[in-house]
Amino acid sequence: MRVNLPFADCDLAELHMADSIQPFGAMLVLDDQDVVVALSTNVDAYLVTTAQSLLGTDARTSLPPGIDLAAVRAEAPVSTGNEAVRLHLRTVSVAHRSLSLAAHARGSHLVLEFADPGAGDASLNSAANVVQRLTDRLEEAEEPADVAVVLMNTVADLTGFDRTMLYRFLPEWHGEVLDERLAEGLEGFRGRRFPAGDIPENARRLYRLKRQRIIADARATPVPVVGVQNGMTLDLTGSELRAVHPVHLEYLANMGVVASFSVSIVTRGQLWGMIACHHRSPRVLEFVTRQACEMAATIASLHIANLERASHLRELDRLRADLARIWSEAERNGRIDIRAVMPHLRSAFQADGAVACRDGVRHTDGAVPTPATLERLHAVCTRESGNAVHSWSRVPTELIDDPEAARIASGLLYLPLGRDASLTLLRHEQVESVEWAGRPPDDGTVEPRREPRTSFAVWREATRGHANPWSAAALEAAGSVRNHLVDERARAVLELRASTDELTGLANRATFLKVVRERLADALRSDVVLLLVDLDGFKQINDTYGHVTGDRLLERVGERLLHVTRDADVTARLGGDEFAIVMHRVASVQALSAAAARIVASLGAPYHVGDQTLTVSASVGGAFALADDSSDTLVQRADGALYDAKDAGRNRFVIATEVDAPRDHGDPDTETQTSDDR
Repeated sequence: MRVNLPFADCDLAELHMADSIQPFGAMLVLDDQDVVVALSTNVDAYLVTTAQSLLGTDARTSLPPGIDLAAVRAEAPVSTGNEAVRLHLRTVSVAHRSLSLAAHARGSHLVLEFADPGAGDASLNSAANVVQRLTDRLEEAEEPADVAVVLMNTVADLTGFDRTMLYRFLPEWHGEVLDERLAEGLEGFRGRRFPAGDIPENARRLYRLKRQRIIADARATPVPVVGVQNGMTLDLTGSELRAVHPVHLEYLANMGVVASFSVSIVTRGQLWGMIACHHRSPRVLEFVTRQACEMAATIASLHIANLERASHLRELDRLRADLARIWSEAERNGRIDIRAVMPHLRSAFQADGAVACRDGVRHTDGAVPTPATLERLHAVCTRESGNAVHSWSRVPTELIDDPEAARIASGLLYLPLGRDASLTLLRHEQVESVEWAGRPPDDGTVEPRREPRTSFAVWREATRGHANPWSAAALEAAGSVRNHLVDERARAVLELRASTDELTGLANRATFLKVVRERLADALRSDVVLLLVDLDGFKQINDTYGHVTGDRLLERVGERLLHVTRDADVTARLGGDEFAIVMHRVASVQALSAAAARIVASLGAPYHVGDQTLTVSASVGGAFALADDSSDTLVQRADGALYDAKDAGRNRFVIATEVDAPRDHGDPDTETQTSDDR
């Protein structure tokens, strides 16, 4: 009645659901009622009682008297799911023989593992001294890699293995040997990389949960674990003795390794790296030494996390300061112009190029790909990002066929800014010469591994399509940039709605009055000029054809007014069929008359609205600001000129001049002839 099922292919196997253990110890598994529900078949070698006599019994009465089960259960740490496994260690006496007991609870099971204690108290004192030396050395380590090297040397001192390597996981889960300690005559791997498939995801998960792992003899025959029920499932995530997948055993044999030991470096719940130890002959480490290595790794991991956090905060502070300066300078001119801030954002994020898109218009800065490649990049980003910041440091497989994408956009940081708007920062490809420990599989290999690699000889490769990765600080700051630009765009939309006429898109009455006041305050009074426009006969069109047609006509009027005025002029709809143009620096009454004549002529031409051809005329009144004019008096004088135009027969303009000066009357047939005076 063996527990669990035989292992599947290595990459797919549930490695924690082993059906056997390594033979350098024995295992008992109790349920929550202290019934022995599973055990290793070699239990008699340690507990002086047969497996058959223990299985299914109440452990409180069937275990040897030297095991205080109540105390063990009270002290055994409990873990479930993705929680890291911790152990309770104690020495027990069975038939005058000292044994080390490691206990932990996983789900509803209490797992007890027995082994020979090794050097006992001497080993404990030695481990404590080594860990103390570790903490002393950490004070001198300034970089995370320096801390990991101190840990590597500590583990090497504790374990005495032939090869001890510091293995650092890279962003795509390949690994690199940063440093190592070797026995004489043993091949080293310093500086070489191992492909991600050598430690697949299912193994990495276990390394994250079970922080140290011993394989005492890769050639030894595993011991079956049997249960009270056929097909019983047993989670051995936290087991010290859990058996090893055959593919990994072959992998070790191909490296010339008989025993191995590993200690995980885990920071903020993520696997940072590991200390990997190899030995050319069987080697058992007692429980206490393994636990000392795990404790040392925990201390080092915390130190690495603190150093990385400090580095993250320094970079984040720099980015925040850069962004604060960028926003401050940009907002001096009122609204943020994305084109103006792009070079500064590119510099802050150490990007080689930038692309901003809004309402179908694209702006670029620095080195960017061709428009066709940009379209492909944008399609990938909009599909993958949703409404969040999206990044990559390796060009996606679907774009690897595009030389422009690989060369210029191997690194990408995409910030969606709302509908039809985005900001994209780009980093160039960084070609790197890499030494692999054996030839890695081709990209895209997805078949489960049934056989291990056989060669670890150096394989040199120039990696392409990679860029310097975006740091966590850059990604966090990018989120801040996105929020700022989204908020700015929302403010701009609200300001636009508050300042424009909803029907025509021209400035509204409030904006018109604000502009008049501002220009009277900021400019020479004689530079401010006002034209008021009123349509003649618009009410009749509204009454005859309806308000929908009338609205379309007003939209056309707004378009024509924009066409015949200058970019610097502010054109507004005051309400109904009344419009206004605020102008400045008009040279003379004659120039203003020419402008007014063009307006009268333009607005008097026929309009095609739907199936209708409509005609209206316009009356225009204009005025130059006087030295003592307020916005109210200037509007009143222009309004007076407008009524004079209406009284004179409409379809014409009147320009108010200085007090007591004659007014300039005109109709478009005569005044358009002086348009060159404008």
